[in-house]
Amino acid sequence: MSDKLTSSHLRRLGYIYIRQSTLTQMQRNRESAARQHRLVERATQLGWRADQVLTIDEDQGLSGSGTAHRKGFEFMTSEVALVRVGLILAIEVSRLSRNNADWYRLLVGLKGTMSEAELHVIRARLNNGIWNKAARGELRRALPVGFVWGEEEGQILFDPDEAVRQAIHTVFQKFAEIGSVRQLWIWLCTQKLLLPNRRYLGSDLRWIAPTYHAVRTILDNLVYAGVCRYGRTRQERYIDADTYEMNRQRIAANSRPTHHQAGGAIREGAALLQGLASCGRCGRKLKVIYQGQNCTSGCECRGTVLVNGRAQGCLRIGGVRIDRAVADAFLDAITPAGIDAAVAAEREIEANRQEALAQCSLQVECVHSRSPTCNAHSCGRSARTSGRCGRSQPLRIATARRCYTRFWRRFRSACSGTPSQPT
Repeated sequence: MSDKLTSSHLRRLGYIYIRQSTLTQMQRNRESAARQHRLVERATQLGWRADQVLTIDEDQGLSGSGTAHRKGFEFMTSEVALVRVGLILAIEVSRLSRNNADWYRLLVGLKGTMSEAELHVIRARLNNGIWNKAARGELRRALPVGFVWGEEEGQILFDPDEAVRQAIHTVFQKFAEIGSVRQLWIWLCTQKLLLPNRRYLGSDLRWIAPTYHAVRTILDNLVYAGVCRYGRTRQERYIDADTYEMNRQRIAANSRPTHHQAGGAIREGAALLQGLASCGRCGRKLKVIYQGQNCTSGCECRGTVLVNGRAQGCLRIGGVRIDRAVADAFLDAITPAGIDAAVAAEREIEANRQEALAQCSLQVECVHSRSPTCNAHSCGRSARTSGRCGRSQPLRIATARRCYTRFWRRFRSACSGTPSQPT
């Protein structure tokens, strides 16, 4: 029992005051009402018997600004004046009143300025309701594309659309091979692949041209790794947590470093060792410079400038002979395995073509299956109706067909044989 509570308090009644400001809050924000009703348990923990605790909920749906007449608050105020109340519990002071005059009536001279000013209390109340709902596994928020809510409580499943699942898998698989968000985005644009997208929860699925932001959002989203779970939520995942952390580290390593920091993506230029060479004296990364009319590359270290503030550098060396020596050493190292490397590269290119072709085929089938104007029932009425239906295909179907045909042409030109044209 708290030191502020005495036996005289326990001999009186304990009041639980419950109020929500509007009828809309009573219908939609039921978490707040449930939390307020649980204050009865707090009163019993403080020492009041169950028959001594009274709940005042007559002011539900009424504002506490002082403009509305609240019978429950009036009754509780009169009981306080008659010294019959030993405890008043409310989820926060704004539930009792938002008006100074009411506070003066309830507590002699105590102002309720804080309840009028602290709007962040409202945000805290909403967050607590969200966390309580999440703890029970009943919180449903918008899921990223590739996931859907299951029929069971707290169940998150893969999207039943195979084209959507394959598109998300392609993003993670290609990033594991390429290791760069920008290069992955360029690859998707080169292959003319589309990415699934939903504007908000419950909206229709749409296929959009890939953007750098869309690719980066997929890679940064924790939900794809199955990390964001609430209470009893059961979730499938596209990658594991270790792969997600490794992807984040690779993205961070590709970012341009800040001042005095090594690493980062290699910048543009003809030098072979930019971002890789280190100073043999101080161990700092060498900075690549280009000078002269031919923009001849070179390397310099400004270690003493950064440490001692001097004008002269630690090391400065030309890069022409270094690049030539590096190129010769590289070619000598890969010559024995040149044929195997060429065959492996050709196989990888062919695998990429097949993967892009399969993804494009799934997108075409997806568009056909979802088109309301291209089904057997509507197109089989008559020959004239069928022709009109063919002419009224949506623009996205025509675009998907052209993309599908383009992939087949590229596939035939890259192979020794000539496969038949798909119909």
